[in-house]
Amino acid sequence: MNYEVGKFYTFDFKEKYVGKDGNIYLRLIDPNAPEVFISVKPYSYQQDWEDITQKLECFCYKQDIYGKYRFAQSLWSALNYMYGPYLGHYNEFVIEERVETEKEGTICCRISDVYGFSQLYYPDDNSFWDKNHVGDSIILYVKSIHPSQEGKNNAFLELVPRVEERQPTQDSDAEQAEVFIRDESRVSIGAEDDHNEFKSSIAFPAGGTEEDMAAQLAVIMKSVAGFMNKDGGTLYIGVNDSGEPYKDIKEEFQYLNDDETDNNTYHANQDHYKLKLNNKIRHDLGGYASSLASVTFRKANGVTYAAIEAKKSDSVVWYQNTELYVRCDNSTRRMFGDSITKFILSRVNINRFNDIVNQPVPESEDKSTTEVVTKPQGKVAQKTLVSQTGVMQNEPAWRYVSLFKDGTWSFRKIPYDRREELITEVPIPQKPKSYVMMVAYASGKINAVNLKDLLYGTGRNQNTLIGCDTRKKQGITVSDDSVVNAFCIKKGGLILMESLVEEKTRIKAHQMEVVSTHNQLSAQGNKMQPEGTLVRIAPVEAGTAEMDSIIAMGILVKGHERYSKNGVNKAKLQGKYQELIDKILG
Repeated sequence: MNYEVGKFYTFDFKEKYVGKDGNIYLRLIDPNAPEVFISVKPYSYQQDWEDITQKLECFCYKQDIYGKYRFAQSLWSALNYMYGPYLGHYNEFVIEERVETEKEGTICCRISDVYGFSQLYYPDDNSFWDKNHVGDSIILYVKSIHPSQEGKNNAFLELVPRVEERQPTQDSDAEQAEVFIRDESRVSIGAEDDHNEFKSSIAFPAGGTEEDMAAQLAVIMKSVAGFMNKDGGTLYIGVNDSGEPYKDIKEEFQYLNDDETDNNTYHANQDHYKLKLNNKIRHDLGGYASSLASVTFRKANGVTYAAIEAKKSDSVVWYQNTELYVRCDNSTRRMFGDSITKFILSRVNINRFNDIVNQPVPESEDKSTTEVVTKPQGKVAQKTLVSQTGVMQNEPAWRYVSLFKDGTWSFRKIPYDRREELITEVPIPQKPKSYVMMVAYASGKINAVNLKDLLYGTGRNQNTLIGCDTRKKQGITVSDDSVVNAFCIKKGGLILMESLVEEKTRIKAHQMEVVSTHNQLSAQGNKMQPEGTLVRIAPVEAGTAEMDSIIAMGILVKGHERYSKNGVNKAKLQGKYQELIDKILG
């Protein structure tokens, strides 16, 4: 197939793949010649896509010495895809570097956004640098998308500085301003901005005529997370785009049980309307985030409307543990790729980070909180690991699960006194049904068991704890493998792993949910470390500075890569990060 350098062509998406250089690429097919494949680099917003259904326009920028044509994605098409719906809005950009121009005395800067786009920005004057520096975030108004020049792939966003009051100077601005003209006889909260957002309903998506509570609540939760990840704010429900309360919440009581993602049953009243929102916040954003949000009710224009007030979070708030949203002027934007790491690094308070690293390990005279290395067993020395649970640091143990070398186990109120008989003993927290117990082996396998399945009965007895102190079968079976650690972890947390691969120490972290759960201890589970020997592993609790710092390191492995990634070379991480890793792993 012959292409022409300097021209644009449309291709169909085939798949994502990892190149020999370790980077992700998109493999595309020419619809006019299905046997022809090309590869292009993805933007950050495409990294998380499971499937790309749209056609991608690409620019042929050269033909190499081997006669192969090289392509890049069309900037014009990509910018239109991401920014087309948001023209006339403000967006957040990061200053990457200062750039000297040919014109004497003029200094511009290279800026980037959360989607992976980068371009030059020319400030109005050099006083811009009096209050802005490399690494700072700036808010700019996206006026238009400037198309590429003939034969080039150089489209860019036309950006202007943020102003507190925009005056309509063009017909388009005047038309937009007319949208906000309201009935002066009615009370208005104001306009949407950094700290306020309006939703007309909890059941009907914007512009939709059919009720879909699950979809609309997902949008609301992402907005609440965006406020928490910025400076806080309030989301109003039952308010139109002009800021006028107009829909009474009682009109939507009938839909409270129409969310298939929520198994709770709600009554058609105000208290359960509030309960529904609180449960959704706790489920989608986590327990810490729920402590930052409050649902209240107000009256105006003859209706009762709702307000979710969200405080600024000290740590990063994730939507369903996977997606990161940030408030940007009057919209909520999702962050992708490297922008997530940059954002987290900007949020981790350096003093708090240093406190975490430099905090002395507390000494304990209690023998039940020590690590005892026993006789070597199989390939790796078997340890008796007692309290390396991480999540147990701030609360006393409620019960213990003791795992014995003869293959049995027991559920106990106090630690087992004959330490020589133990493989390991795991402290169990209160409310164990929300925790998972993990047993990790030197081979890289991890068995995860829901404590609800392990410690409670089934059927009519599902809320009854099993008896204490009785030895039970189906415990851990160790042959030529050995247990590295066993611990409890609450949903939403991470597991941090250190392995020895070809005489190099490798570090990586996983979302705990990617480890498949079993219903008994005897299973050795999934092999999460493909090569080498697992040396140390520990849990990291959700909503903590430790978790934010680990994500900022860039060592968190995506779910679909859990069986193929050995991790990063620990020696190449910053010294403070190595200290934090050692502190968590113990």
